[in-house]
Amino acid sequence: MKILSLAASAALAVCCASALASCSDDARFEGIWKSIAPITITDPADGSESISADITMNFGENQNNDGGDLGITYGFTAVKPLGDGKAAPGEITVKGTAEVPGHWTYDIDDDDDLLIEINSSAIKVNIDKENITFAGAGAAALTDAQRESMAEDLAKRCAAGMKAAIEADARRFTVIEDVEVSKDRKTLGFETKSPKTDYRFRRVGI
Repeated sequence: MKILSLAASAALAVCCASALASCSDDARFEGIWKSIAPITITDPADGSESISADITMNFGENQNNDGGDLGITYGFTAVKPLGDGKAAPGEITVKGTAEVPGHWTYDIDDDDDLLIEINSSAIKVNIDKENITFAGAGAAALTDAQRESMAEDLAKRCAAGMKAAIEADARRFTVIEDVEVSKDRKTLGFETKSPKTDYRFRRVGI
């Protein structure tokens, strides 16, 4: 009886391992994906009135099929008020990118879910003063020299604020659930818990 029990346990372990391997071997989500629709970054950091971003996710391969590097790129647009908005209202639009490195692994409790570890200390934000624009009556009152000076200052100051906003937003991807790839492998979908949101991405390069 003991021998049969051991044999049954061994068989069960083999079956479980085979099932897990079959899912892991078909890591259809590996590759580069870009969000179909921009996301809204809700963190109020940087004093922006609104921040939206297109997201690219690069799931790296791993020879052991148990995890890999992950790169998340935010192409963001932040809209900030110009001045106090009373006498001469206006707005400033700041465009830039943020690189968020991390690592993905399978959730051992559910291989349709992925666990993502974000390397917050290595987040890099890039803002070029040429991608900062001014609009509204307040902007019309500025001289070219004033615009140039403000753009240079904003490019430096906004980087720190946007890093905080991006870092806070990236936490939504700590656990992504119900990861699905379309049969033609061109569309990726998954859910996040906090906030609870459905995401859709298109594969890049196909």
